[in-house]
Amino acid sequence: MADSEPIIIEPISIEPIIIEPIIIIHPRRLVFIQVANNCMFCENPQGSSYIRHVVPEAKMGYIYCGECKNKVEPMVKIWEDNYSYGPANYLKNKDIKVQRSNGEIEAGWRLCNPILEYSGNEMIVCCEKDNHIEKWCFLSKILELNPKEGD
Repeated sequence: MADSEPIIIEPISIEPIIIEPIIIIHPRRLVFIQVANNCMFCENPQGSSYIRHVVPEAKMGYIYCGECKNKVEPMVKIWEDNYSYGPANYLKNKDIKVQRSNGEIEAGWRLCNPILEYSGNEMIVCCEKDNHIEKWCFLSKILELNPKEGD
């Protein structure tokens, strides 16, 4: 493999993924956490810890120490660009179809928020762009209604 070719990793894993020379660290829920000497980016953090939310509604993000503050924003960008919508990342910023509560399939929607788990189900919030309507959708249904091109 040539050095310039990108490496694509699927499916999403909560474990760090090593892409030479970058380690991808996925955000985690930031509840009931230690607020000092805590960092997702280094082994022995010292002093105050800081939080960078990526999904405030789910209290998800990164916790980091002062020594690692320069690592947070690049990691947020990598996560938002490549992983935030999980297996539906290919639908990011595209018009999609959703199934409405009455059973009708409707086009003209977009993904709004990254994947969240609710009662054991992977859910994603979709927005109807013209009428500003939001709807919680099962991720599996979104993937079924909007397959990857070529599938």
